[in-house]
Amino acid sequence: MVESVIGAKPSELVSSIRAKEGSLAFTYSNKDIVANSVGHILAIPTTHLPLLTFKNIFQNPPLELVEHFKERYKDVPWKGDVLVRVGHASIVGDLQRLFANDKIRGPLALDIGNTKLMKVYRTIFRLLAVPGIVLGGIHAKLFRANHYNPFTNTVHIFHPNPAIGMHEIGHAEFFNQERLRSLLYVLFSPLPIVKSFVEYKASSIGMSHMKSDAERKKATKVLEAMWGTYLLRDTLLLSLPFVAVSPLTSALVATKTFILPFGPQILKDLTQFSMSAGIMAGAASGHLLSRLPYPGRRERFGYVFSGAPTKAGLPAQAGKEPTYGKKALGPHQVYASTARAA
Repeated sequence: MVESVIGAKPSELVSSIRAKEGSLAFTYSNKDIVANSVGHILAIPTTHLPLLTFKNIFQNPPLELVEHFKERYKDVPWKGDVLVRVGHASIVGDLQRLFANDKIRGPLALDIGNTKLMKVYRTIFRLLAVPGIVLGGIHAKLFRANHYNPFTNTVHIFHPNPAIGMHEIGHAEFFNQERLRSLLYVLFSPLPIVKSFVEYKASSIGMSHMKSDAERKKATKVLEAMWGTYLLRDTLLLSLPFVAVSPLTSALVATKTFILPFGPQILKDLTQFSMSAGIMAGAASGHLLSRLPYPGRRERFGYVFSGAPTKAGLPAQAGKEPTYGKKALGPHQVYASTARAA
């Protein structure tokens, strides 16, 4: 019998894995009315077009995905209580988890003391986060937005492609291992480089939990495209100081974090267009990188498909144990070591 989980309806709870310092729970539902109506429409330009996942338009993630994710993340030593929602979102459930953040041991629980001052601080922190949680839940439903929320330690997965869910749960593992440093990532994520770094780490973690090279190579076709959108954003933001100061040129290099709030309507439209164009250009670059053969093609998000050793060591291959920090052996070679008393 699956135990109760904060912010999850018992009827939607599928499974839960306990770890020494945390847990990983999964819920599933294909009855989210908003996500299953207008959400499917709005996900076409925002998700399926950049990722070229047209065959998944109007599709809900199958229940089998829960077992897929569980099998690949079951051995993680979770330090917080992560909830993965597959196929739906819950604003009420997220608010419950926000105000029980110390109980779910999320990365932003701020459990660094239980004095009256800290209690007041945590309460203020949670109240300030309420609008973001509500708006984030609405956005998730309207656009079927796959994302991880560190405030509620909750993952939302709408896309049927397993690679996207592996990436989002990778966010949860990264933030739950980083703990208090996660707050810095949240605060500085709008800045260039920081967001791309966090996204890279999520894909890297997701790739490390996949079972075969075939699964990883298939995943790169969407993960590279996703990451390309963040790299283009960084490039545009970093170029802003070197662009001649004028409303027109600023508008042409603007991103979604810089939308002109004033001036003629045509300039506002240009900022919106350049944001969309930047996303599509980054996604297109990622698609090319994941498909075309070229030097360095073997390595993706820290994983070496050829099996060659890296500084971090060899990732585990199907049916083999990882050999971290070791060189690959040739035929009839063995590892040897000696020890002596100090």
